[in-house]
Formats: sequence, C-alpha cells, structure tokens
Amino acid sequence: MVHEFGHWLTLNRTQIRPTTKERQKEGELYLTLEGEAYKNSYINRFVNLFWKGNLLERWDTIQKKYCYTEANCVEKLYDLYNNNRSEFLTDYAAESPEEDIVESWTAFVLRSRRIRKPRTIADKKINFFYQFPELVAYRKQIRKNTRKYLH
Repeated sequence: MVHEFGHWLTLNRTQIRPTTKERQKEGELYLTLEGEAYKNSYINRFVNLFWKGNLLERWDTIQKKYCYTEANCVEKLYDLYNNNRSEFLTDYAAESPEEDIVESWTAFVLRSRRIRKPRTIADKKINFFYQFPELVAYRKQIRKNTRKYLH
C-alpha cells in the first residue's frame, strides 16, 4: 500500500502535466508515460539529483534497444541494478525513475528514522523526502495508522 500510494503521490496532477512530447533532452523536465513533470515536482527533483547523466542515458538505451521483449528488458535492467547496487534500494528500483522514487519513498516511510550519515546514494534517496514537511507528515500518519503491523 505504501508503494502504491507513492505512485499516486509522485504522479498526480500536481506533479505531472499532460503533454504530447515523446522525447526528453538532457536538462529538460523529466518525462514520464503519464506526462511531463513540473520543475519542482518530487520526481523531477529526484531525477535531477539521482539519475543524472550516465544512469538516465543507460536506462534510456535499455528502454530503446532491449525492451522489445519483457525477458530482454528485465535482464538488462537487472544488469543496471547489479552495476549500480549502491544507488538502488532494490532491484525493482532500477526498472525506472518512477519505481526508484517509490521504492525510496517506501523505505522512507517504513524505516524507523532518518539515516544520520548516509554512505550510499541509496541512503541519500531515503533521506531525500525529509526536505518536504508534507511528506514527513504523511509518513507520520501512515506509521501511526499501521504501527501494529510495523513491529
């Protein structure tokens, strides 16, 4: 539920606007299947911080060259994860920036506290959400309402 709520949180109409654009150039707003991210949206900020340059380019190449079958796509995305393990919390996070932000959101909600000395990019992704008071409030409410299941 936390994971799926993360999709709603990061891909709703306050975060993404419809567009007819099909390609994104380096430095432009992040483009999802749902539309174009607003400049200050969670996902645009997340991608700008954690998917810069090579990682996003490698992911785009995998999408274009290997995702004509699910087996090829999964294999290449798992390779992306294996070659960048310190950047992802789970192998599923390497599926796309949308899954990465949501896997990071889920860890943010379920972890007992902030990572004081983040050593990896994956750790920094968890801490990313603490800059948004409204997300900290959501975290607190979710943890309160699911406390009996977290122990």
